[in-house]
Amino acid sequence: MGTHRVGIVGCGGIARAHAKGYAMLPNAELAALYDTDRERAEAFAQKHGGEAFASLEEMLDRAKPTAVSVCTPPAFHEEATCAALRAGVAVCCEKPLAHDAASAGRMCACAAETGTLLVTAFKFRFFPNVLWAKALLDAGRLGTVVSARVVFAGIADMSEKWFSKKSVSGGGVMMDNGVHAVDLLRFLLGEVRGVRAVTANHGVPLGVEDSAHVFMEAASGAWAEAELSWAVPQPKNFLEIHGTAGLLDLWMNGGRFRPAKGEPEEFEGTEDPVSANPFAAQLSWFLECLENRREPRATAGDGLRALQILEAAYASAADRSVLKEP
Repeated sequence: MGTHRVGIVGCGGIARAHAKGYAMLPNAELAALYDTDRERAEAFAQKHGGEAFASLEEMLDRAKPTAVSVCTPPAFHEEATCAALRAGVAVCCEKPLAHDAASAGRMCACAAETGTLLVTAFKFRFFPNVLWAKALLDAGRLGTVVSARVVFAGIADMSEKWFSKKSVSGGGVMMDNGVHAVDLLRFLLGEVRGVRAVTANHGVPLGVEDSAHVFMEAASGAWAEAELSWAVPQPKNFLEIHGTAGLLDLWMNGGRFRPAKGEPEEFEGTEDPVSANPFAAQLSWFLECLENRREPRATAGDGLRALQILEAAYASAADRSVLKEP
């Protein structure tokens, strides 16, 4: 296993998590950085390593990375991702895959045309307790799943941030946290065949929603609900799944399965530092996919599908329809 020269495009907050994740991997060297703000890229390089470049084209040409993380705001994902893919550089693109499904579709087409790896950074697919929950579900331990509930919330003033600029983000809290919720439910419960949503603004005035409820119907017949907000504190649990044979609760660092018969079971965690860090785990998987040793756990197609479901949710919220088919 050789060392991959990796790059990061966009040196904001989420890029720091990617840099720290790569630093935990023995087969990754952070070699190159690009941001439209050169001073920010230089400061990032001083702290995390790598060389800052004046343009993305220069970075790809001179640093010759084998893989990059695209960590720009969503409206700029397509341009950066497709430039890297056309240069033969594998891409791990932050969520949401793009600011709308049309852009995400073009990114998927570019990956197919170039034959270059593109994955979506859905970190919850790499949480150890989420993988524990999936193993329980796959083993049938919950029986028939009846309903599920995801809560992603927190008090955040987005008024001066790109998250609240629809032309850049694609939407409000549904695009920010909702894309994680939709993907997490698809990962655990299977495909979504119907969606309904309501949106509101309860905090500081914004041009996008800061709160939303998204109701989804899985192809299995199970119902799932995502509660999303930038205006309320996060409760303890972020995931509940109700089955005919038991109840599963997850919180950020733990979980509990309460079977209908028998004693509760607690999530035991992991001692492996890479597996315990979702960013390191997903980037390790990304590089192993690049080496053709694994299939992506979160594909570009998963990123596109999450956006298609969210666009149906926005349409439902706009016309107050009962159910939309994504």
